[in-house]
Amino acid sequence: MCNFTPTKTLFEMNRLKEMLNSDIVRGGVLTATGEVIEFHSPGVKDLFTLVVSRPKALVGATVADRVIGR
Repeated sequence: MCNFTPTKTLFEMNRLKEMLNSDIVRGGVLTATGEVIEFHSPGVKDLFTLVVSRPKALVGATVADRVIGR
């Protein structure tokens, strides 16, 4: 079960949205501590790697993904 707590500021959310405007960034995570982690690989490979290697980074984090339809 996932608990949602709206603690991110508008500035933090806009930071993630601006990051997605880059042609090379496919997604990212804003951790609860303010660290920004960018994803560059297609699909969920980078997110899966983060889940496996640093699961605590996702506690309280905001995740953004650019959807590319084909």
